[in-house]
Amino acid sequence: MIPKTGDSDMATNPAQRSLAIVKASLKHLESLHEAYKDGLEVRTIDYQPFYDSLSDDFVFITRTTVSPHDGDYSRPPWSVVGKEQGKVEMMEAWSGGKGQVDVKEVGQGSLVKWEVGAPLEYFSNAEGTRVVVLLQERYSGFSEWNYGAMVFNVHNGLITRYEHLADMSGYLVETGYLTIA
Repeated sequence: MIPKTGDSDMATNPAQRSLAIVKASLKHLESLHEAYKDGLEVRTIDYQPFYDSLSDDFVFITRTTVSPHDGDYSRPPWSVVGKEQGKVEMMEAWSGGKGQVDVKEVGQGSLVKWEVGAPLEYFSNAEGTRVVVLLQERYSGFSEWNYGAMVFNVHNGLITRYEHLADMSGYLVETGYLTIA
């Protein structure tokens, strides 16, 4: 359950409140991390806590050093490679509008193709308007781990913006596009 303002167990500090909102919304990622760590097969992904935390006008942006999906290496680093506008649009793009999804139904570029490594690390500014989550990530089938950050804007107890920054340099090395001397 996503904590809401006024819940008796809700932290009174704005930063703590926003951290609790983002942590609860990312429960599906923590579950994926635990499953992969334990070598378990992931059969379903429960996106509903994440969706419940989003504002109706939510914006999702992905920026990477390169997009592993289209192989376009000509883009400048940290270009926007994906954008979803609106909660309903986000739900449709990620899981066909369903809260819980059978892994077999999820398409290319989904969290199933995306593994979460070390436990997530959470940080917030004092006002609780921005939460940054650091993570290790890799695409299934690749051995190199990359580092990433998820930046969330929180307003009135809901996530209004999520920007995912993915350093894909490990992917570039593994595919032979980048050589490190």
